[in-house]
Amino acid sequence: MEQKIGGGSADLTKKSNVEIIEIAKKLTSPKSDFWFKKIFGEHKDICKSFIESVTGLNINYLEYGNTESLGDLYGTKKICFDVNVILDNGVRVNVEMQVEDKKENEDRFALYATRYHSAQLKAGEDYTKVTKTIVIHVFDYTFLDEGRYKNAVNKYQLLHFVEHTLLSDTLDVYVIELPKIPRIWHNECEKWLSWLNDREDAVKRGVTMQNQQIADAENIYNTIANDPAMQMAYVSVLKAADREKVRLHEAEMKGKVEGKVEEKLEIARKMKAKNKPIDEIIEFTGLTKEEIGKLWCAPDES
Repeated sequence: MEQKIGGGSADLTKKSNVEIIEIAKKLTSPKSDFWFKKIFGEHKDICKSFIESVTGLNINYLEYGNTESLGDLYGTKKICFDVNVILDNGVRVNVEMQVEDKKENEDRFALYATRYHSAQLKAGEDYTKVTKTIVIHVFDYTFLDEGRYKNAVNKYQLLHFVEHTLLSDTLDVYVIELPKIPRIWHNECEKWLSWLNDREDAVKRGVTMQNQQIADAENIYNTIANDPAMQMAYVSVLKAADREKVRLHEAEMKGKVEGKVEEKLEIARKMKAKNKPIDEIIEFTGLTKEEIGKLWCAPDES
């Protein structure tokens, strides 16, 4: 999951902890990465209630599993899951909360689902040991075409493209879009999603009076969100996320600069091939005489 830090670059690396805490208070929400994991990834009854409301399953108990996929020897991308649980019947459930729309999520959510599904078998294990996998993606933005998909919850399975017959019932993927939640609750799932989407409004409208697990989640949220130790832990998370954003931005800019230099060198090579004067090449490309001189000494130009 990605953490949305603010409307623009928060530049937390230049702010004090006091200033960052004030920013963190504004960003504190059960939808944000840190708090979502604290609520659903550490309290089994709450997680159980939420999964049951989405899937319709009757769960006796669940256990938390590893939330990190390290990839393999071929260097596949490392993936960290938000919440990973194993149910009493062996079914595995992954719950992901996505706040920021990065315009890459069609491929991203498919990768998460298939990686999570395939990670259940170890090398050499027989495929008859494959158990059902459920992946629940909660998006805080419109993910599917609003004209075609009007429901807040949509379920996917592996189906034949024309016949619509089921290929395998071992992988269910739920796509949930919080902006499509109806104002009036029709079921427990919509109550949970309303609390996630806008907890203050949902509480005012009595959602905690109608669902004990949501009431428990609200109490836990209020306790940890106002705990100074938790606030400082959240500050550390925000700082780390901001440093990573700065690192990626610098790497991107460096790549652009290097790309421009290569482009200029290529132009210089073509101008040289046409016997253009060196002064003209300098003026046109902005390269120095020394840079052009080294270029002419390259083996492939001699």
